[in-house]
Amino acid sequence: MTILDWHTIRTPVWSALVVTLGESTHRDTANTESEEDRMKTARKLGMLFCMAILIVTFSSSAKANEFDKLTIFTFSAPVELPGGVVLSPGSYVFKLLDDAGDRNVVEILDQEQTQVYATILTVPVERPRPADKSTVEFYQSAAGDPNALKTWFYPGDSYGQEFVYPRARTAELAKIAKQPVSVGSSN
Repeated sequence: MTILDWHTIRTPVWSALVVTLGESTHRDTANTESEEDRMKTARKLGMLFCMAILIVTFSSSAKANEFDKLTIFTFSAPVELPGGVVLSPGSYVFKLLDDAGDRNVVEILDQEQTQVYATILTVPVERPRPADKSTVEFYQSAAGDPNALKTWFYPGDSYGQEFVYPRARTAELAKIAKQPVSVGSSN
């Protein structure tokens, strides 16, 4: 075998080796690009998943107000609550407590929700049509006395909360208002 024969044999082999290596290198580049694409897609899906979790988390906190019916009222005059509590003019938070499934307990707090003024037992009361705003109604009071809180309705609800006063105060309110008032315990 001469050098010329060796060159003739070697050239196709070498060319095939170079082509194979070149294709292999090209395939590795293609694989690397597709892996990069897969990683980008995985990152995008991960970000979307995280955003979905955040949206669900924050939207459920918005619904918390519907669950506990948290409402802020501002009174321009003193307001009487059951139990002899009188709220001075100002802003107060009203919300329902979920006391073992009983949705008839109202908690009244300061606007920052750091001080509880009263936790009051109520009875359900119905009205013919729901209003689009939170409303409270008061019993008629004697001249100079603070108005006594009667009912609280959350926006869009036909059912609300009627505040229950002790028997002695109930009799006074009924006499002044000349209408029946919900009676609490014998206190």
